[in-house]
Amino acid sequence: MAAFRFLINRLMTLSIQQKEKETEWTTILGIAKINGFPRNNIERLKEKLIRKKHQLTDKEPTKCKWIPFTYFGPEVRKITNLFKSMNVKIAFRTINTKQQQLARQPHKEKNPQRYLQNHM
Repeated sequence: MAAFRFLINRLMTLSIQQKEKETEWTTILGIAKINGFPRNNIERLKEKLIRKKHQLTDKEPTKCKWIPFTYFGPEVRKITNLFKSMNVKIAFRTINTKQQQLARQPHKEKNPQRYLQNHM
């Protein structure tokens, strides 16, 4: 059945003339008959693929906005629940990531001259 799905999909996507499409369709039906597939199953498969193609083209993509929140406790959860009805997606971030830990500056000494003094 996967082969027939491929052939029908190819038939629908190729930019060929109507007469060539009819010839291709009769070839597909001939292959199905030789392999013992009922004609109505192949026709139903074609109708299903055509409907699916039209459904995908009819839907226009809905744009949604993403808002990042730094995750910190149940208060943030309550706030983000307010955005669910507004077609806004929520992304949670942590404060303590490996990159931020590695990028932190080393602890500065209060008296940097202490090491430069000679105590002898």
